[in-house]
Amino acid sequence: MSSIKTILYKSKKLKNGQHPVMLYINEDKRYYLSLSYSAFPHEFDSKQGRFKKNYPNANVKNLNLRKHELRAQEIIDDFVRKGERFSYPEFKKLFKGEEEEIKTFYQFFEEMIEEKKSLGKAGTMKSYKDAYRTIKKYHPQDFKFEELNYNLLKGLENSLFSRGCTAGGIGARMRAIRAVYYEAIRRGYAKKESNPYSSVQDRNGYSLAKLKSTHNPRALTSDEIERFKQLDLIKYSELADSWRYFMFSFKMFGINFIDMCNLTHAHIQEGRLLYTRQKTGKPFSLLIAKEVFEIIEHFKSHRDYIFPIFDENIHITPMQKKNRHHKVLKKINKDLRKIAEILDIKTFTFYTARHTSATTLKRSGVSTDVISEALGHSNLDVTQVYLSKFDNEVLDNAMVNL
Repeated sequence: MSSIKTILYKSKKLKNGQHPVMLYINEDKRYYLSLSYSAFPHEFDSKQGRFKKNYPNANVKNLNLRKHELRAQEIIDDFVRKGERFSYPEFKKLFKGEEEEIKTFYQFFEEMIEEKKSLGKAGTMKSYKDAYRTIKKYHPQDFKFEELNYNLLKGLENSLFSRGCTAGGIGARMRAIRAVYYEAIRRGYAKKESNPYSSVQDRNGYSLAKLKSTHNPRALTSDEIERFKQLDLIKYSELADSWRYFMFSFKMFGINFIDMCNLTHAHIQEGRLLYTRQKTGKPFSLLIAKEVFEIIEHFKSHRDYIFPIFDENIHITPMQKKNRHHKVLKKINKDLRKIAEILDIKTFTFYTARHTSATTLKRSGVSTDVISEALGHSNLDVTQVYLSKFDNEVLDNAMVNL
C-alpha cells in the first residue's frame, strides 16, 4: 500500500537556514520529491504536513500542497489500474508535467556505443558494436523496447546457429544486447514489466544459460614445446619476434597479451616484474629468469614500453591502443601458424602460451591451487578447465600401463 504525505525535510538545510518542503512517497522504497517550498521548523506543522498560520500566505500554499498530494495519488492509482509496477522516473515526469522522452531500441543502442567510446571503454564499445550489427542484420527495422520479446531473441539465436556461429560467440552478443536493455530500464526508457529475459519472477523468459563457450583449450605437449624452443631464429628471422612474444608469455605464467602491451621498464624492479592484470586487477610479482631477461634486452629501446607494440606518442587513447593491440596480435597469430607448419605440429595461437604454461607446471608436480594463483584465476574451476586435457593424458598413460 502506497503512502503519500508532505514533510519538512530536516535532513537538508538550505543556505537561508530553512528546510525544503518535499513530497514523501513510500512505495517499494522511500522517495522524496521537492515541491519548491521551504520553511523553518516553527513555521511547519509536521503532524498535519501543512504550513502554520504564521507562514506567509499559508492558506493558498496549503491548498497547493493538497493539490500536489492528490495529483501524486492519482498517478500512483493509474499505475495500479494499468497493472504496472511503480516507476519513480516515470512518476516524476508525469508529476512535473514533463514530456516523456521516447527512444527506440536502436536509437538507444547507438547512444550507448557512443557513450562507451567517449568514456574510453574500448572493449565494451566493441562488444556493443558487434551485437548492434548482429541484431540489426537480423531485424533491420527499428522497434520499441517492448517489442524486444522472447520470439525476437530466440529467432535471432536460431538464425545465428544456422549461420554456423558458436554458442560462445552468440552468448557474447546476446549478453551485450541484454546489458543495453537493462541500462534502458535503469534510465527509464524501458519498463521492467516488459522485460523479456528469464528471471526469478519469470522463468519462461529468454535465457542465455545454455549459450556458453565449448572451446577446448589447446596446450602444446612436452614434445611440441621443446621443438618450439629449438626453432632456428636466424633461419626464420621474420618469425623471431612473434616467437619471443609467445615465449615471454609462456615463461611468465601465461601473461595476457594486453598486459604485455602495457608493460614499461618501470614495471621491472630488483629482478622482478611487478604488474597488475588488467582483466582482474590482481597484482603480480614475477621473477625474471635468464631467458626472459634476454627477450626484454632484445626489445630494449629508448621508449618507455618494454615491447615495441605501443608508442607513447601515437597510441594515447584507449581506442588507439585497442586497435593497435588487435593488429599486432593478428600478426603474431599469423606467424605462429607458419611456425606450426614448419615444426609440423597442430595449429596454435598466442593464447596457447597461457594454457601450455599451466600444463607444464602441472607436469612438473605443481599443485592446482598454486597454478591457479600463478595464473590469477578467480577460482580453481577455471584452472581445472585449463588442465582438463592434461588429466586426460595422465589417464591415457595409466590405461596403457595397466
